[in-house]
Amino acid sequence: NHDHSEDCRVCEAGKYNNDDATSPDLHTSCTTCPGGTYNAFDDGDASNHYSCTSCPIGKKNDATSVEDHNSADDCELCSPGTFANSPGAAVCASCPEGLSSGNGASSCSQCPAGYVCTSDGRQEPCSSGKYSSGSSECLDCEEGHRCPGATDKIPCRAATYQESRGQRNCNVCTAGKYQPNEGEASCLECPNGHFCPRASATPMTCGSVALFCPPGSSGVTPVSPGYYTTPASDEKTATR
Repeated sequence: NHDHSEDCRVCEAGKYNNDDATSPDLHTSCTTCPGGTYNAFDDGDASNHYSCTSCPIGKKNDATSVEDHNSADDCELCSPGTFANSPGAAVCASCPEGLSSGNGASSCSQCPAGYVCTSDGRQEPCSSGKYSSGSSECLDCEEGHRCPGATDKIPCRAATYQESRGQRNCNVCTAGKYQPNEGEASCLECPNGHFCPRASATPMTCGSVALFCPPGSSGVTPVSPGYYTTPASDEKTATR
């Protein structure tokens, strides 16, 4: 009969038996801990072998042999590009496209701006002339922006522009033109009655009836003797 505890043997480390049945037939062997778990106890205490311990989040155990389920060290870190967000994982799940993770991750994160995240979890910088807002591919830099590499697209500042795609830098507005806004693909012609030196964000008024500023002026022109200018005019007007 089985009335005496000395007739039973305690499960070895890496195994368990959680059957509550009283039939001796159900207690003839122990079972290797399932995937994602381990049992490190080898102390002869049967109460420690009723169940196995789950591997913590960020780790897995997909082994099948009992020797790989008898220590907490048998739970392996999830590799880059994978994660385990709950205890007891037999395998780590792959990060969704555009997300990445490091070793032992419990979650995946957005790929940083200026980089692309590969399927194995690596983060690779975008090359010069390209950008990423944290996605799975690098894109050609758009008009009105600059992309020095390993960044998101950067709007051209005021007084600069970029008319082409895939460019590293922005161009400065030439003399006679201006641009007050960011992220523009061209500069504006300096208006009548104003002048615009190179790299102008705003036009400057001629400032005197003795000065002449037609559209597109990069500087002021003195009027001829006997003439004066009216505000915002490009015509020289004779004095009487």
